[in-house]
Amino acid sequence: MRYKTNEQAKQALLKHIDSREKNFCAVIALAQITDCSMSKAWHKLKELGRIDRKGTYLTASLLAFSEMNYKLDWVDVKGKTVNQFTKICDKNAAYFIEVHGHVLVVRGGIVRDWSAGKANKRKIIACWKCYKNKKEI
Repeated sequence: MRYKTNEQAKQALLKHIDSREKNFCAVIALAQITDCSMSKAWHKLKELGRIDRKGTYLTASLLAFSEMNYKLDWVDVKGKTVNQFTKICDKNAAYFIEVHGHVLVVRGGIVRDWSAGKANKRKIIACWKCYKNKKEI
């Protein structure tokens, strides 16, 4: 399910789980890429080792995509920032991006994340192009 704002995504998640929850950037990213509900994304990551109010290990996020029938292909971004990447990325694709201490999604050339302003200046550590059933999303 694509949420129009990150506040809508947060509120959708907090309806179903502990209201003290935080550090759920991986939950937002998984929901944005797979078009599933925030609750489903949270439960999938919890099943794979997400720690309440502490976040999700990157390996759990990558495994969640695989278990939800998504393929991720590594993209070499050569030290670009998120902002630089949004200008050159394929606007018809979705990307799962890791920056220091955080993950986010770029879809259609737009950062889909609550920290869109701050994260845009961060250097990308890792980037994957996302596919469902071998079709680009």
